[in-house]
Amino acid sequence: MRFDASPVETEEGLPARFARHFLETHDAVVEEKPEGWDALLPGDLAQRLDLSELVSARRPAGARNPVLHIPETDQILPLGYGSPLVEKMIDIAADRSPMTVCRIHVDYLKKAGFDRAIAETFSFPNSVGVVESHAEARTEYSVFDCWYQARSDEQQEGMVALSFNLETGGPIPGMDGRLTGFSREFPPPDAVPPPARERFIQLLPLLQKALEDNIAGEIANFRDRMKRRYHRDIRHLSEYYGSLRREMEKSLERPGLTPASIAERKEKIALIPDELARKTDDLLKKYSIRTDVRPCAVMRILTPAVKILYKLVKGKAEKRVTLFYNPLVKAVDPFVCEGCGAGLYAVWLCDRLHVLCPDCRGRCPVCEGA
Repeated sequence: MRFDASPVETEEGLPARFARHFLETHDAVVEEKPEGWDALLPGDLAQRLDLSELVSARRPAGARNPVLHIPETDQILPLGYGSPLVEKMIDIAADRSPMTVCRIHVDYLKKAGFDRAIAETFSFPNSVGVVESHAEARTEYSVFDCWYQARSDEQQEGMVALSFNLETGGPIPGMDGRLTGFSREFPPPDAVPPPARERFIQLLPLLQKALEDNIAGEIANFRDRMKRRYHRDIRHLSEYYGSLRREMEKSLERPGLTPASIAERKEKIALIPDELARKTDDLLKKYSIRTDVRPCAVMRILTPAVKILYKLVKGKAEKRVTLFYNPLVKAVDPFVCEGCGAGLYAVWLCDRLHVLCPDCRGRCPVCEGA
């Protein structure tokens, strides 16, 4: 079999470049060759792809797209768009949420006016606050892009983006991964220190709650539509069985009916409530909404920020909290409820000075769990 020396890295070879990148990120050893590249695959990856452990990417003479050559069997597999091997790689890659690292460069960072910015953004119903100090710092945000699908008699699907400050755990409204207008660079994930695993573990319940709240908002119209259709069909069902019952009861008044006929009709009338209940249950199942959610991508955003030490005073007691001025949204990040982890703008303090949202202020979850 004859190959020419045309390099694999051409526009026509985009699927081949993807295949190479896929193998490299799945622990294969890839070696550059004048006519393409060779790869040594881990045994489990070779098994998942139904390949030998040694493969070679080459371009046959006169072909537009490279192919994957398996020397062990002399088998040739295409690496073009829609080819079975590339599709299998895509399916495997889609099983893992990719992580991108973005480093932001900010030309100007706010240096004053934080007391006013906080006073205009937050309210403190049972305390007062003041900025004690601030300093330029670096912090990290994470944006989680998640796909959802809501299924009922119809279905709706879409994407939601959820952002968090990894240092405080607070959700950041109005921030996504587009970051237009900023100087950005995208270093390889292994070129920056990995985030602390504990931070992501702590974020999981907050991410789940934020997903529930955001998706509930996204599908509100869908839910209302299913609810209207459910109540419409329930009304039609009740009218139908009500009319059927009246007709059957009226038929009992006909002359000449035998006792057996009367007993049979009364038995059928007695079954109507059970039949109506079964049909109602079927409608409930039909219009119930089942939601699937899948994380699609994570972006770590490394950015300069302003770290603010803020003092809250309630009576004679004082509490200090750390806030961040976020240059990406040009606002101070929300306070974080110590009870449920929600971001908050109406800040309450319990008697033991735990920062609480309006929902948690009645009974402090932190004090009750102590």
